[in-house]
Amino acid sequence: MKLHYVNEHTSCVNYLPNTLKEGFKIIKVSSKEVISKDVTTSTNIIFITEGSAFVSYGDYTPRLFISGDIITIPSNTHLDIKPTKDSEFIICPIDIRAQMCERYSIDSLSQYISTAKYDFSPIRINERMGEFISLLKNCLSDGLNCIHYNTWKKQEMLLLFRAYYSKEDLALLFYPLLSKNTDF
Repeated sequence: MKLHYVNEHTSCVNYLPNTLKEGFKIIKVSSKEVISKDVTTSTNIIFITEGSAFVSYGDYTPRLFISGDIITIPSNTHLDIKPTKDSEFIICPIDIRAQMCERYSIDSLSQYISTAKYDFSPIRINERMGEFISLLKNCLSDGLNCIHYNTWKKQEMLLLFRAYYSKEDLALLFYPLLSKNTDF
């Protein structure tokens, strides 16, 4: 679909160029490419929307993730992604202080961390999150990438996590955030 008034959008001070500083980013990677980078500024939720890839961070050995998986990569770590075929990811920077809704923060999930050892497991994109991702991907591809849109979509994403996923699944997804002691 065509975005109206493209110049007005892209010249606005609230328009986000294709960066990860605050907004969602679509990344397409061929099977011949490798992503190797230090994740320094924020924790990232990664939706694998197409293809498959071996992903590792920190001390975790490469693990195969497939289309439909959702993983979290914490800040201050090294990330490696090696696609097994052409792949697409949607990446969203997130803050541990983020509210899933007005009454529930991500750090509230810590009580649902299993006593089992964390093994960098994904959760799956369910029907509602899939619909959300589809619309998000289309709008970003059209060029709708202002800070306000991204802020509202992050809030919607967190609300969908809260509404359509169990607290145990969310504790698994956000484990890299919940396992760090942020108190001084």
